[in-house]
Amino acid sequence: MKHREKWSIVFTSFAISNVFVTTLKGLIFTNALRPMSLVDKGYFLHFVDVIKMYLHHSFPSGHSITAFAVAFTLVLLIKKKNYYKYLFFITAFLVVFNQIYLSEHFPIDVIAGVFIGILSTYLSIYLLSLFKKNKFIIEDPESILFETEIYAS
Repeated sequence: MKHREKWSIVFTSFAISNVFVTTLKGLIFTNALRPMSLVDKGYFLHFVDVIKMYLHHSFPSGHSITAFAVAFTLVLLIKKKNYYKYLFFITAFLVVFNQIYLSEHFPIDVIAGVFIGILSTYLSIYLLSLFKKNKFIIEDPESILFETEIYAS
């Protein structure tokens, strides 16, 4: 796979993840409350003074979607036995943890974000394969995620 094709998959995955975020937060789950809404009910939450807290548009976590869409795409595209794969996932997990730690999202928000981010990767590979004569083939039998080849067809 050419370098330009790899970056087109990364960019498309990022774009699709942002479409998911905009659609889900702006149109479907507009009234999804954030953890800040629990303060009025007597719950104690961890706050950081420099972070502006919001009340709505919690589900799903946009940071989690984007972090996992990009990380998962890069993991699939990097050659075998490269330790950057672990770095990408660690970074994505830190983003997810950070959203819960800072009381920006509930755990279900970030869990949904992880799955939607991974879905964005697969959807981007599929959509780009529709416009390409030779299908994208991502092979990494030694990957930390897969034991077989992944074919985008």
